[in-house]
Amino acid sequence: MKKPSRDRQWTNVRRVEFIYVAVACALIIGLFVYASFRPTSDLVFWLVSGALLLVSLGIWGRQYQVLDERGKLRFLQSWAVSGVVTGSGLGWALLWGVYQDVKLSGSGETAGPPDLPFWFAYLSLVTGLVAMAFTNLYLRRRDARE
Repeated sequence: MKKPSRDRQWTNVRRVEFIYVAVACALIIGLFVYASFRPTSDLVFWLVSGALLLVSLGIWGRQYQVLDERGKLRFLQSWAVSGVVTGSGLGWALLWGVYQDVKLSGSGETAGPPDLPFWFAYLSLVTGLVAMAFTNLYLRRRDARE
């Protein structure tokens, strides 16, 4: 029995996404290994990361096209939640950096831009992805009840 067209398209998009992740990991690891042994132009990094970003945006666009109407709404809502959580977390981390600079210097003037703590920024990004996953799970369960 043949799969419906939408299911085949979704399977194909997921297969392309899996291949993309494998190739992206290999390229990034290769770039970092190469850069650790030889001097490399920053342009190489920007070209590789820019190309990977454009391909990932294309995959996300294709995923959106393949979804049905409810799937599209879930997709957009989960990305919106992720954006709010990540943006709020990064804003909080930046505010924390400014607070630490002011607290340490004892005045309102800082020597330069505030430091953005790596772990706070990383935690914010991971929290955004977790929020996206839980939002998607909640919306799928809600839609299944209807």
